Amino acid sequence: MDKITRGILVKIDGWYYRDWEDGEQLEKKIDSFIPYLNEHIEVEDDITFEDFFNQVMDEYELVSVVFASQLGHFNLGNWREEWAKPFESKPDGHTITKHLEVNWATEWWDKGMDREVEEWIGFGGWGKTLNEQTGEWIDDMGISFSFCPINEMKNYPFKINIEYKMFDWERYKNNRNVRKRDKWFAVDGVKRMRVYEVIGGILDDISFYGDPGCRDEKSEELKERCDEMDEILETKGLDKALEDGDLHEWNLDLLEDNNGDE
Repeated sequence: MDKITRGILVKIDGWYYRDWEDGEQLEKKIDSFIPYLNEHIEVEDDITFEDFFNQVMDEYELVSVVFASQLGHFNLGNWREEWAKPFESKPDGHTITKHLEVNWATEWWDKGMDREVEEWIGFGGWGKTLNEQTGEWIDDMGISFSFCPINEMKNYPFKINIEYKMFDWERYKNNRNVRKRDKWFAVDGVKRMRVYEVIGGILDDISFYGDPGCRDEKSEELKERCDEMDEILETKGLDKALEDGDLHEWNLDLLEDNNGDE
């Protein structure tokens, strides 16, 4: 898709508004993105997440009001101390992050007479993950940063992915063994994002588990539960743990039936 000619273009040195006047392309640097929330947005190729998100943090007071729902009604100021820290990378040995991106996430549910489309903006990392069984690295895998302090995202390249692929659960059930994933989509195209959508998607993700204090508390709780599950598996084994109800087996077909035709 051609570079945006009307809307917001984010460069390393700031945010710019592009428009046309009497056949001439105009471009001006803006101090605030708030008046341009409904404009399409694009970022240059060499933008880092820090380049992009600095502007959002600079306007944290207004952002906290306009995007209150996406922030879970927390104040974005609660993340300022964390954002002020330098970039810190904590390799876990299981993932290698190449870039961060926002992307469309859409699903089509065919429930007979009741047909439904769900659409939201996803945010996270993309890179490689390690297959523990084979020892091989798998490319093009999503990596969650929902539990990470936001300063740990700063130096990664940031992209806006405008691919628009609507996942069709009915097609998936009929073609789940087909290698070509395009068989699973009802729509496969592109759709530009607007400023409000991009920022809202990011804020929704970083606040998914609450502000930094709540997030870290939930992270510790999750680690404790994982340790408990590891101990149960080591002591009882998988079959006995399932039999005793310590673990529950996830049935994809049952889940689909409950969300689809009954």
